[in-house]
Amino acid sequence: MFKSHSVHAAFPSTRWSAVFAASIEQSTADQKQALEDLCQAYYEPLYGYARRRGSSPEDALDLTQGFFAHLIETELFAKTDPENGKLRTYLLTCFRHFVSKEHTRAKAKKRGGDRHFIPLDSDLLEERYHKTPRENETPETLYERQWAMRLLEQALANVGQSYRSTGRGELFDVLRSTLTGTSNLNDYRSVAKQLRINEGAVKTAIHRLRGRFRTALRDAVAETVLDPGDIDQELRYLKSVLASAPARA
Repeated sequence: MFKSHSVHAAFPSTRWSAVFAASIEQSTADQKQALEDLCQAYYEPLYGYARRRGSSPEDALDLTQGFFAHLIETELFAKTDPENGKLRTYLLTCFRHFVSKEHTRAKAKKRGGDRHFIPLDSDLLEERYHKTPRENETPETLYERQWAMRLLEQALANVGQSYRSTGRGELFDVLRSTLTGTSNLNDYRSVAKQLRINEGAVKTAIHRLRGRFRTALRDAVAETVLDPGDIDQELRYLKSVLASAPARA
């Protein structure tokens, strides 16, 4: 287990390591932001896990909110082992234990008290949950699929922001479907006309956009591991999770 700040210093600065630091050191603005990002990234996967296990929408929200409060207040990050440095695995294991204990307690007091990490749209969470496939999907597989989808969404948003900040928002909006698999954009002529560029430029733009997206996705995955050696393994696992996902209803 982590026993000193010197051990923590051996790892690169990522969302994972920043959250860990925030639990054992005086919080900085960056560490607080890391905690907020963590909650934002894992709320939906953990909510979906709780719902698939049979919790009502209200209890799933309550459990998820209470879990993050418990995670920080008990400094569980300071107890993790760098040999098991995948954030998705660590959080799900902790959440399982938390849910198991909470189910044995009286519900006299709302879990998490008045602590609210991020604004929650409960209707949107529930709407997205009901759009998830149900057949042969366990709480664990739903959690991992939503984890993968959130990383894809994060990478896509980061690339989009980069393009818009340099005045290429229209280019991104037209070509983004090539990143999500919803379109192959085989009709380069019509796309070129829409963007007011030639067909060769369209092909080059798609190639560059895909490269940017691969880099952004890799960066997103890197934020969830302690050891850089785990990045490629996590990327392969993310792809396998998405490839095995059942079709939406």
